[in-house]
Amino acid sequence: VFGPVGIGMIPDPLNINRLNANEIGVNLNADVKLKGPLSVDYAGTNLFWGNNTGVGITTGTDNTSLGMDALAGVTTGSDNTAMGRSALASLTIGSNNTGAGSGALMNLTSGNDNTAFGMDALINCTSGSQNTALGSGALSAVTTGSNITGLGFNALASVTSGSNNAVLGSNVLPSNAAGNNNVGIGTDIFPNLNPSNNNIGIGSNILTAVSGACDNNILLGTNLLTLAIGLPYANNVIISNDGPDGGSRNTVVGIEAANALDETSADNVILGYNALNASTGALQTVAVGAGTLAVMSTGLNNTSVGYASAAILTTGSNNSFIGYQSGVSNNTGSNNSFTGYFAGSSHTTGSGNSLTE
Repeated sequence: VFGPVGIGMIPDPLNINRLNANEIGVNLNADVKLKGPLSVDYAGTNLFWGNNTGVGITTGTDNTSLGMDALAGVTTGSDNTAMGRSALASLTIGSNNTGAGSGALMNLTSGNDNTAFGMDALINCTSGSQNTALGSGALSAVTTGSNITGLGFNALASVTSGSNNAVLGSNVLPSNAAGNNNVGIGTDIFPNLNPSNNNIGIGSNILTAVSGACDNNILLGTNLLTLAIGLPYANNVIISNDGPDGGSRNTVVGIEAANALDETSADNVILGYNALNASTGALQTVAVGAGTLAVMSTGLNNTSVGYASAAILTTGSNNSFIGYQSGVSNNTGSNNSFTGYFAGSSHTTGSGNSLTE
């Protein structure tokens, strides 16, 4: 093609846009929704379609835009793609950015390698890089943060400068403005945390009522740490459905394991189905095995290892039960040590006993 070419939807009038010798101009008839100038910069391999799009280009190459004001300010940036009104409108020197949706990446000036799909996705990001937003309003408050991934409606909508966060789902980390290194996948994950760092939440209804800072938690399952308190929950590793309501520095693995623990509990290790599921404020307790310490309500510093060991112990402290159903008949007592298969099975109450069987 040599010189300007005009394309019109209706022969009379053609309404041809007269552009320079190295451009193709298209001005579609008013009855057609797509209209505006199409310019192809053969020297720089840029393609711009829409009013005021690509008007500032100087040496940038391989840019593509569709929409009014899309890539309006780009000068030397390259390999950018903008679709939608004002998408990447402020970009000048950034490269490898993709914005699709009205207002997507609208205020980015110099960032690189950002991807935004959805209306107003990453709209306030000015200089961040390596961010990915998919969903209307996703990462809409980010200004300078980098390495953030948000997938879902309003995903990470309040994050301004936090980095290395990744979320997928609905109502996941919507309030965390400046936290770093968080991962949330599911529904209602960390909805009120701010600022918080180094958390992983996968499932639903996780840390829903706690506001403020909660750090260093790994939480997989449903209905975990849902109790509202003024203290932060921190340093927990929990894999469970209907697990603990609160606490810190607890390790819990098992369905319905430790599901009554509250904000006063700490430093417990609970492994097994229904293990320690009646205690609220347990401290320094180890329960390993299905049904172990299942009905204990009050007690500290107990260690019980083995299927259903100390299964009916309700109160007591400083006990050690090691073995299949060891201490299985023990109802109350402290400072007992039973080791072996069915060890101490005849003891119902008492303290200070030591048996190896």
